[in-house]
Order: sequence, then C-alpha cells, then structure tokens
Amino acid sequence: MKTRSTKMNRLNMAHKIMRRAGLAFGVLFFLLGTALKPAHAEPPVLDVELNALKPAAGSCQLAFVFRNGLPADITSLAMEIVLFDRGGIMQRVLRLKASALPAKSMRFKMFAIPGVECVGLGNVLLNDIPSCELATTDTALDKTACAAAIRASHKTDVPLTR
Repeated sequence: MKTRSTKMNRLNMAHKIMRRAGLAFGVLFFLLGTALKPAHAEPPVLDVELNALKPAAGSCQLAFVFRNGLPADITSLAMEIVLFDRGGIMQRVLRLKASALPAKSMRFKMFAIPGVECVGLGNVLLNDIPSCELATTDTALDKTACAAAIRASHKTDVPLTR
C-alpha cells in the first residue's frame, strides 16, 4: 500500500509541477509575443505649421514651418490658402509656393501678404494643394498621396485649418 500511495503522491506532485511549468511557459510566451509584435507604423506625414504672424509695413507676413516626413524629396509644393477675418468673412484667396523640401527634413518659409493686417486675421484655411511634385518614380507617392499626407497645425492665435 505504501508503495502505491508513494507512487500516487509522486504522480500528483509531478502533475502539479507540470501544470505550473506550463502556466509559466504560457505567460512567458504571451509576454514575448506581446513584446515582439511590430509596432503599427504611422503613415508618413507632411507637417505644415503656421508658426508666426509678423506685421510689416502695409502687410502681414505668414511664417510657415514645413516638416517633410515623406520618403521622397518634394521638388515643388503649392498651397491654396484662404484668409478669413475675425468675423469669419473671407478676405483673400492666395496661392503660395514653398521651395524644395528634402525628405525627412524641416524648412522655414515666410510669405508677405500686402494689404492684410495680421491683427484682423481670424483663420487661415489650407484649402487645396494644387501642386505637389515628388522626386520619385514610386507611383504610390503622387500628388494625391502628398496632399493626403498633409497635417496642418499652428503655433499662433490664428488657427491653420484644413
């Protein structure tokens, strides 16, 4: 009897050890699987930031910062912007052209808008991207992809909206 009881105890103990080991391995594999999962890649972005408004003699200067997060150089970028006063009334429609924007870089560009007072501006609307030329042969990166990648932001009291 003692032999049979000892065998049962050993089997129960072995079973408990195997369950615990299985649980430990299961937790380990779960944690490794979670840690090794690839992070969801954010789509590339072209940041257009209205950085400052500077009053000048008879004009308002709009300072923009461009951050090209696209995998290709932008050889030409044209933006159609609409200026609204503080009451929401459209004042001007402008087409602004930025210089070349190398991939993965930041550029600053200032545009003087004659006959506009900075204090009267209430909103700057990034209405359209009539031109976005990329230095690439990748057909997935065309004008439409470039325009879709634009993220508008502002560091002024006057918002840049899209």
